[in-house]
Amino acid sequence: MDSLLNRLDEASYAGDISSVKVVLQEDRLLLDRVLTEVRDNPLHIAALHGHVDFASEVLRLKPELATRLNREGLSPLHLAAARGHLQIVEKLLDHAENNICHIREIKYGYMPVHMAAINAKHEVLKMLVERCKETLDMVTARKETLLHLATMANCPNSVSYLIARGIDINAMDDRKNTCLHLAVAKSNYQVIEELLDQEAIEVNSVNEMDLTPLDILLVTSWHSNIDVSLVNMLRKAGGVEATELRNPESNHRNSFGVGNQSNFSSRNKCRAEANQGDANTLLVVATLVATMTFPAISNPPGGFIQLPFNKGDDTDSTWYLNWMDYDTFPAGRPVLLWRLKAFFVLVSVALFSSISVILILLCMVPKRKIVMKFLVAVVWLAAFCTALAYASAFLAIYKPLEVRYKDYYDKLLDRIKWIGGLLSTWFALYLVAGSWASVRVINLLWRRGGFKGKLPNRVGKVGLAKGSNWFKPITSLKDKFRKIIFIILMVCVAAVFGLTTWGIYVLFDFVQY
Repeated sequence: MDSLLNRLDEASYAGDISSVKVVLQEDRLLLDRVLTEVRDNPLHIAALHGHVDFASEVLRLKPELATRLNREGLSPLHLAAARGHLQIVEKLLDHAENNICHIREIKYGYMPVHMAAINAKHEVLKMLVERCKETLDMVTARKETLLHLATMANCPNSVSYLIARGIDINAMDDRKNTCLHLAVAKSNYQVIEELLDQEAIEVNSVNEMDLTPLDILLVTSWHSNIDVSLVNMLRKAGGVEATELRNPESNHRNSFGVGNQSNFSSRNKCRAEANQGDANTLLVVATLVATMTFPAISNPPGGFIQLPFNKGDDTDSTWYLNWMDYDTFPAGRPVLLWRLKAFFVLVSVALFSSISVILILLCMVPKRKIVMKFLVAVVWLAAFCTALAYASAFLAIYKPLEVRYKDYYDKLLDRIKWIGGLLSTWFALYLVAGSWASVRVINLLWRRGGFKGKLPNRVGKVGLAKGSNWFKPITSLKDKFRKIIFIILMVCVAAVFGLTTWGIYVLFDFVQY
């Protein structure tokens, strides 16, 4: 029987009707046995892979398979709806039992129509709602309506359709979040616009965390720049913060005045937790950099001169002294002092940068995002200088061998070629990371500077704005010109950064030798 089941599964995956008929001729009760097992039956597999003709044949032979659940608690209609196979959904609705639309998934209580909403399969959702009208108001185990799921999937077409069908737009899930809460949290502009256009919308509904949609926007802004246009959109529709609902007399005050300070308590808590985690990470990295760089200064490559030597000495142990331009070398001076100028500068920058970050983080945890970003940049600089110091020390130690011991140098070079490749790879990674950081800086200046454009109160269907002015619909020649200038700036920054990096790599010999 196991071999027949394996052959049946293979035929189902391939959508091969003739092979299924051959298997069933060998065992006419095979599909009846499949009914008693909790597994993916042929109809599950056909629904998953979109085999329409195969699904029709299986439904003709054994329509009861349409109501069976697999190990995940999903019916064939669940899988077809999730994948968006509209024809298979129609076949299942035509040939299966009438209650097939009401079968729920075991864990979260999802119906097939919920699976379509979660995966943004608008046409499937539309067909299921029209064929099974009672599913419009069905909720999941977490009390999520179809509108909640379509909002989280960012499917404006489904949202518009469900609203037109009369779904409750103010329904709350088990955390008392409305669809507007979810849309604001995900910055779904078109969905927010559609919801705010409804007269019945409750703009200031409060969830279980005592947050309005406007509070949600401000709380989630700690990890990204606040979208002023979205704030204005909510304000224009009458949106306020939860504290303003409790204290109506504070509405006329300055949004950042004394009377409104308590408005920031909830999002300050979120920011404090996030900043504490970021600060701990920076502290560990800065301590590691300081630990690596301090011994490099107290014990530099090549060590120290133990006894004073004269420039005239030309033994193998002191031949490198001929490179120096002074007569006597006192004990205690680094042997490769004049070859390690760049090394000492880079190590010093890395050490003092990391120590500065350590002192700041030990004294306080920065609450402002801009301060934390600055500390990240300082630690990034320290790590880069540490790696660059290693490269300079490597060149300082092995480059002089080329002059006096050329044969030995050539053999050594053959053995350490992989180090040069490693350095080149690292410089390439640095170039990518640095270019990305430069583009972020230019983008920040663009949005904060004079080139920032205001987003219209109602965003059009084309050019969906999503958290950044770059996605703003281009409606004028002036906007197009600004975008072109921005692209040119990004290309220039990346090019200059790349040339600078390559220059540092190439000019090491000139700096040190």
